[in-house]
Amino acid sequence: MICHHDYSYQNILIKGDTTSIINFDYCSVELKIYDLVNILRRRMRKCNWDIEKARLILDVYRKIEPLDQDEMKVMKSMLQFPQKFWRVINRYYNSRRCWAHRNFTIMLEEVIQEKDAHKNFMEKFDTL
Repeated sequence: MICHHDYSYQNILIKGDTTSIINFDYCSVELKIYDLVNILRRRMRKCNWDIEKARLILDVYRKIEPLDQDEMKVMKSMLQFPQKFWRVINRYYNSRRCWAHRNFTIMLEEVIQEKDAHKNFMEKFDTL
């Protein structure tokens, strides 16, 4: 499968009945669930890891493309990885800006605040 690797609303253009996808700079051959996991992760962070919202997204996706049990297991593993935590720490470590400390502290606090909701979500993931 070819995955976009940056599939978000900014890269979807809709004009009348025509929908176009743009910005294929990061496109690569990947697991078909890669973009789906990223969409889920972004959406879940904005809705406090609501399992019903995830169910809705996956139900709509499954109407177009089925997901087998192995794909669901891989999705679960991908979602368990603390992506946001890793990204914040990595950017902090590699940043050479003196103002960065305060900004990164705020971002890290946001990640910590969602930890319990994320854990609860992952405990219910197998019901999807």
